[in-house]
Amino acid sequence: MSTLVEVLASTLASGDTDTAKDLGRQWADRVNPRRHGNLRVDLDTAASHTAQTLREMGFDPVQRPECSNARVREFGLHACPFVAERGARPAPIVCALHEGFLDQGVGDVKVELLPHDRPGECGARLSKTG
Repeated sequence: MSTLVEVLASTLASGDTDTAKDLGRQWADRVNPRRHGNLRVDLDTAASHTAQTLREMGFDPVQRPECSNARVREFGLHACPFVAERGARPAPIVCALHEGFLDQGVGDVKVELLPHDRPGECGARLSKTG
């Protein structure tokens, strides 16, 4: 799957993260065609669902309790299936593609990826929009 994402990412303009997010949303819609865009989800359910999805994708999420509150949940991503053997970071559009996918899957909860926000890891922040 990582090769497919890398090939797809190489076809986009290097800074076109908006298109990459849109493609990620389309990807999520095809994976789960019964999803409703206006779905109301509590933050803990969204966090649990997102953590499971991140695990399945190979990102090794760990909750950041110091960054969580009534309206926000945050995870540190301790692995990335798109980091090359020599530690080269993936193109920003690869992160944007995954952000779009994740954001589309949890109703009225916003998902934002935080690339390289801490040494050796990225973050994922969920916030209640409604």
